[in-house]
Amino acid sequence: MGADQTYTAQIEALSKLRRGGEQKVRVEHVHVYEGGQAVVGDVTVNSGSGQRCEIPKRSTGQVKNPSKLPPLSDRFR
Repeated sequence: MGADQTYTAQIEALSKLRRGGEQKVRVEHVHVYEGGQAVVGDVTVNSGSGQRCEIPKRSTGQVKNPSKLPPLSDRFR
């Protein structure tokens, strides 16, 4: 391993230690079929902390102001 690779590995390890090994997953597209259920919004889980994952209260599935939604043709491109 060269000096540059060693330095890069050390910087990456230091960064990981500073942020606590935190990982984030960003989901940009999900299919929910008829009869299916989904949680829409930010979900935070503290894995490894022994805490239970709390799911937000159930949504009614209704949009509060449907007139502000873009047309279907714009939403499903």
